Amino acid sequence: MQLDILEGYIVSTFTQHKLCYTIAEAEYELGISHAKLYELIQKHKLKTYMVGRRRYISLGAMNDFISAREAEAI
Repeated sequence: MQLDILEGYIVSTFTQHKLCYTIAEAEYELGISHAKLYELIQKHKLKTYMVGRRRYISLGAMNDFISAREAEAI
């Protein structure tokens, strides 16, 4: 935990984001099921990449996905 002083207040900074997430981590971060995540991947609504045999989702891809869903809702 890191403590910063902001305008006289001590603030803890817990919000450190990773740049890429495993499938299980992305499910948790997005709040969706394993099946729904793979459905979104298959429909090309969520971009992923492979490193060896492991599939990852970048923070940028998750942000793009959320932005696209918000734009659809308006």
